[in-house]
Amino acid sequence: MDCNTWTNGAGTIGYAHCSGLGHIGAFRVKVTCISYTGVRHFEVGPWVANNKTSSHKCAGADAGQAGVLTVGSEMED
Repeated sequence: MDCNTWTNGAGTIGYAHCSGLGHIGAFRVKVTCISYTGVRHFEVGPWVANNKTSSHKCAGADAGQAGVLTVGSEMED
């Protein structure tokens, strides 16, 4: 299994791409978003299949009120 995570240049969207998942049914990106006031919360992207990319933009990112702090992935059997 090989999973890579990254953010866009603005730090507002998190991405996860996984391949070689074998029996795992799906995965999704899981981002820790941080608001301009320093409040952290988790958000997730859509479930996708092996060798696809899941992405998610933090709520409030368009207004400059939030950004991605960390990016990970979550698996589903």
